Amino acid sequence: PRSTRKESSAASDVYKRQDMANAFITTLKSSEQKIAGQTFNVGGNEDNYTVREIADTVESIVPNSKIVYAQNANKDFRSYKVSFDKIQNELGFKPKRKLYEGIMEMYKKFLELKITEKEFLDKKFYRLKYINWLIEQKTINSELKII
Repeated sequence: PRSTRKESSAASDVYKRQDMANAFITTLKSSEQKIAGQTFNVGGNEDNYTVREIADTVESIVPNSKIVYAQNANKDFRSYKVSFDKIQNELGFKPKRKLYEGIMEMYKKFLELKITEKEFLDKKFYRLKYINWLIEQKTINSELKII
């Protein structure tokens, strides 16, 4: 069983690499007048998922998995729910892939690559583990500056 350390209602957008590539292509095909100096959130408004929704989808795909929510999880009051209206309205971009498809693709790739649980839990998949390892190796300091 896996547990999440975050309160499970925080919203987060999920995008897939094919949709991100399509967003780059859409931008490159757009006129300079439309994109110069602009920032676009990439995704679709229906792609704002909570951590719980993502975890439940993973659980539905991965056989014998069980998500266990930590009892004393810290409530995350930040919101990652964003609007994707600008990229849709100004550039006509809409993502094609959905959460289930993206997670299924990742799961199949993990199986294909024969990634073990030990490998999956390695620092290379966890930003904070990797940062702590870099600090231990004296590659960066606690302010994240290169030594």
